[in-house]
Amino acid sequence: TKEIQDKQVPKRNEHEIHTCSECSKTFKTNRKLSLHKQTHGPRAFQCQKCDKAFYRSHALAMHMLLHTGSKPFECPHCDYKCTQSGSLVTHVRTHTKEKPYSCPQCDFTCAQSGALKAHIRKHTKVYPYQCVDCDFSSARSCDLVKHKRTHTNERPFKCSKCDSSFAQSNNLKTHMRIHTNLRPFSCNHCDSSFVQSA
Repeated sequence: TKEIQDKQVPKRNEHEIHTCSECSKTFKTNRKLSLHKQTHGPRAFQCQKCDKAFYRSHALAMHMLLHTGSKPFECPHCDYKCTQSGSLVTHVRTHTKEKPYSCPQCDFTCAQSGALKAHIRKHTKVYPYQCVDCDFSSARSCDLVKHKRTHTNERPFKCSKCDSSFAQSNNLKTHMRIHTNLRPFSCNHCDSSFVQSA
């Protein structure tokens, strides 16, 4: 019964904080702290296809899907497929419009925890990701990665149909519509449709 289960499972103190002795990062549960501590140890799981190494065998297994091209997680609403279950959960929210993460300081809501963390930094004015070549700083590491390409002129996203390449993946997606003739943006006043929204 529920009463017996409540007695058997000790309730977690929601205010309890577990601190890493190596870097002082804090966690809400001891399990999360234990997983984090592995990042201070050696990367024992080496990929045989490239130079990447990982702290956990599960992370290596997920990484290997990139080499095999296998995408076992399929969206029930469209043709989207991916290598990780977490990516599928986030993608499905684009269909359901679910935004389970909310800002405690304003009415902002979002579908990803990382997006909420980045948003909260706008309130706290903390931009930890700093460019070494200029004054640019950002709340998200992915924005810094994109910015760095303005210095290096790196264009890693290459079109499979022509010689075009792009600094950002969304620019490649837009470009691919030229080849597929996909025009998802329609005019509200006539029958015209377009590759881009603006």
